[in-house]
Amino acid sequence: MLRRMSLAILFNLIFIGSAYSIDITEINAGRVGQEFLDVEQLTIEVDKPYTPPKEKRVSFGENEEAIFTLNEVKIDGSSVFSQEELMQTYKSKLGSKISIEELYEIVRNITNMYHKSGYTLSRALLAPQVMKNGVVYIPVIEGYINKVNHNVDANVGGDVYNKFVENITNEKPSKEVSIKRYLSLIGDIPGVEIKEINYFFGSHGAIDINIDMEIKKFEFYAETNNIINKIFGSSQVIAALTANETSIAGSTQLLTLQSTNVSRLNFYQIEHEQNIGGDGLKLQLTGQMTRVKPKFRGADEFANESNVRGRASRANISVLYPIIRSQQKNLLVFGSADAQTVDSTQDSGASVEFNDKVRSLKLGLSFETLDYMFGKSLYANNIFNIIVSKGFLILGAKKVPSSNDKPFSIVGGRPDFTKINVNYERLQDLSKSFYLKLEMGGQYAFTELLSVEEYGIGGTVYGRGYDSVVVSGEHALAMNLELGHDSIVNFSVFNNFRKYVYYDAGSVWNKNQAQRVNGARTSANSSGIGGMVTMFDDQVSAVVELGKPLSRNSNNGNKNIQIFFKLIGTL
Repeated sequence: MLRRMSLAILFNLIFIGSAYSIDITEINAGRVGQEFLDVEQLTIEVDKPYTPPKEKRVSFGENEEAIFTLNEVKIDGSSVFSQEELMQTYKSKLGSKISIEELYEIVRNITNMYHKSGYTLSRALLAPQVMKNGVVYIPVIEGYINKVNHNVDANVGGDVYNKFVENITNEKPSKEVSIKRYLSLIGDIPGVEIKEINYFFGSHGAIDINIDMEIKKFEFYAETNNIINKIFGSSQVIAALTANETSIAGSTQLLTLQSTNVSRLNFYQIEHEQNIGGDGLKLQLTGQMTRVKPKFRGADEFANESNVRGRASRANISVLYPIIRSQQKNLLVFGSADAQTVDSTQDSGASVEFNDKVRSLKLGLSFETLDYMFGKSLYANNIFNIIVSKGFLILGAKKVPSSNDKPFSIVGGRPDFTKINVNYERLQDLSKSFYLKLEMGGQYAFTELLSVEEYGIGGTVYGRGYDSVVVSGEHALAMNLELGHDSIVNFSVFNNFRKYVYYDAGSVWNKNQAQRVNGARTSANSSGIGGMVTMFDDQVSAVVELGKPLSRNSNNGNKNIQIFFKLIGTL
């Protein structure tokens, strides 16, 4: 869970505003916490393949160099392929004179036939025999997983773990895709971290798997940074505690707290994640609550520290299912029902009061894969996400406010919206120490949107030279390019030092005429440099980044270089 948490923090898109005027979206409490509902990314890593036994050559004594006529091949032990299918591996040799080496080629062809069909633990053998009348006997050993062992005493994952193991051991012969799927799902059980997997080959195709794992009952994440709109404070703290019920059913509970240094922004989240069945299906229940009390700067006399207050509440139910799950390729589909209420109140006047009720369904998929475009030692990790969201006029959501209601956050915005979000990320190794990261994202809306559903640029992914979101719109395109270098630092408590440079650009378009400022399109581009050091076995990391706004002023009212910091600790 904290793997997802640490990734989600990077998408900290919080609030919109300018330095000397009030944008209605600036106090939208509903934008806080959106990053914690991002698509969960499954762990992906380079395979450590198992190594099957090498081909054993048997001696045929005086007949080792003999040439003989092949009249018949008897293949025994195959339950996967029929004799007619297996015959295709040697049919062209029947009635011909062949050598012992050509006989081994037939054996290899049968083995390859199994491997191409995914049965990589199975193989054909050439047993010692006396060949008479051109008849050859070839036994097939169909490999299967006999037992899955682990090194911990705890009842890992309870019924969920047992079902994953049963799915591995019940398949005979075993297919590689099934083994990788359920071993990966074991690694996805909350609190389970797989260190190493070893295969032990027994007799008659039986294979045991030993899993070296570590169990964490509790996980803790803490972060402090200054990547925040200064109307809420100069810095913020984020803390998350995860309790993993590894011995019951592979469930987890997550509590997240976020607050600024002067408590003008407070965010609370609780989440429950539950495995369902034995094939990777997950249920997530999430509740969020936000309270904000901004302190504006500039000439807005009515907007003092206590005059404007914003609050938001959110409930989310999500179901996720991995269609493909392995160490090198993942395809996750998901759906969610989301109910969000966002409210802004002003003690005197009504210039910035609004109330939005958004009830939506989301459907999406996330595809992740490794490729080796530049060689086996230079792999790249690719992530592609697409989400379709649809708003509905249910549970209090109205198409237009009634005369007794507060207005919407955006005049003309629609709770019954439809939009599509797309995101692509590629992390490419250029050498053992250099990397190149490309991120691209966008949104297309088929209707006018309320503030909380708009796409924001500025913060920690796109528009990194700005302390928070500076532009937002219904349509958006954005990109971020980062070139970095990692150095291993084996000195005292230090582990790794990363240096990087970046450039990002993003533009938004508004369908809604009321939202257009200086035309339908607005942009936010920036560049910068940064450094990150990891310490204490990568449990602590510190980041310092210099960001330069390029295309527009920051929330400070200028394009001066800004210094950002981030300190993260995990247990």
